[in-house]
Amino acid sequence: SCSIDGIIAYAVYEHIEPNDRGMWLSEVARCLKPGGVLLIACCPRPEAITERIARTLGLPCHDYLISAEQLVSDVRSVTMHVEEQWLSHHLPCFLPYVSPMVASSYLGAQAGFASELDDAVGRWTGSRWAHHSNLIARKP
Repeated sequence: SCSIDGIIAYAVYEHIEPNDRGMWLSEVARCLKPGGVLLIACCPRPEAITERIARTLGLPCHDYLISAEQLVSDVRSVTMHVEEQWLSHHLPCFLPYVSPMVASSYLGAQAGFASELDDAVGRWTGSRWAHHSNLIARKP
């Protein structure tokens, strides 16, 4: 135990059953050495317009949506310090021609434009449409 410098949970947390999240986070905290870092990235939010559109259209969507506040609360419950939190992916993520996550495979050199457009939409909307919560936490 206590031997890992960092753990990345990319598009993972939302797939953990709500009753199992505390146990999962406790295990992450146990495995990290003091000062170790946890990155939880791409955790879909209930406020995400893309999830609402997908659900309305009968497209695949997530069973569990976690608010940014809940994510922070969950991580703090295992005595980890949240150092940074941000929202990302303001454009519909299920539309590959605008999703910064997959833009490079579809747009090549234009991928930067998709990312800039996504950032601009985030600034314009005040992030209320952001699809994902992300955070970095450190074990004391």
